[in-house]
Amino acid sequence: MDNQEPAPRHPVRSWSTKDAPTDAVVDYWRQARERAYVKVQTDPLAPNFYGSIRLQTFEDFSISYKIAGAETARRSRTQLATGTETDHYFYFLFQTRGSIAVEQGGRVATALPGSVVIYDSAEPFVLRAEKPYEQVVLEVRAAQLMESRALSNPSDYTAHQFQLTGPETAGSAFITSFGRTLSETPNVHLFSPAVPELASAILMSALGEHRRQESDTYMRALDLLERLASHPGLRAEHIASELHVSVRTLHRAFAEHASRFSEQLRDIRLRRAKRLMGRYPDLTMPRVAKSAGFTNESQLYRALQLDPIQSDGPALTSPREA
Repeated sequence: MDNQEPAPRHPVRSWSTKDAPTDAVVDYWRQARERAYVKVQTDPLAPNFYGSIRLQTFEDFSISYKIAGAETARRSRTQLATGTETDHYFYFLFQTRGSIAVEQGGRVATALPGSVVIYDSAEPFVLRAEKPYEQVVLEVRAAQLMESRALSNPSDYTAHQFQLTGPETAGSAFITSFGRTLSETPNVHLFSPAVPELASAILMSALGEHRRQESDTYMRALDLLERLASHPGLRAEHIASELHVSVRTLHRAFAEHASRFSEQLRDIRLRRAKRLMGRYPDLTMPRVAKSAGFTNESQLYRALQLDPIQSDGPALTSPREA
């Protein structure tokens, strides 16, 4: 009678640069990354680089625990064309130590403990870690995640840092613990279905909070613009600094409302100029422009030309001498 134990249903695969010859560590790590995730160009940033990956694959997702030294990993359009993967994935990064910057679609987000950052395997990306780091990486099929209409636009949530609070923290802790202690025990499949469901719930909740924050940022920015628009040198950097957000976040908040910072600032100044011209018909155009916040009279006339609603009166169509 054969007493040999059956092979595990979901085996854990491992790669470690300790198993590679000293002169082949970089090539070994590139191959390990490609087998565990997708094809990238990897450039370790420090000598004596060390990296390890433990990976477990289930029916609906894969999860891994990665430890690595400082590195930069790039996925270009060339690698997208030559990669061996046949599906489209989203990767959730749950950082347990250190940090890593994710660049995708013109956005940059830093994965830190207590947050989650997501990137898309089907678009070019760059991952930069300047120091050693550890993370749980959850791979979910894009089709599975995008079933929800709220998640149908990846640019809404890829390369954004989502801070985890409340119930999201418990879900993140479960996923992180699951990834750090990968097990081949027969009952592991009983717990595994909860992982992608939790990831989707975490993302939905974090995305909702993120949108609320951006809406609040937009309203507060408008209030500041109304108060500060008369300063000719006012720029997005000044408003972002007052709100304690990045310029990128500020512009994204305006984009969420189908608007642009520069357009809102121009419109506010133009409304002021029109009010001044209506109240003080003898006020010269250079004075109107300066009082409204325009750099000069020409800038005011350009704004008037772009305005779809022109008020009647000669002051709007012909310059008035000082």
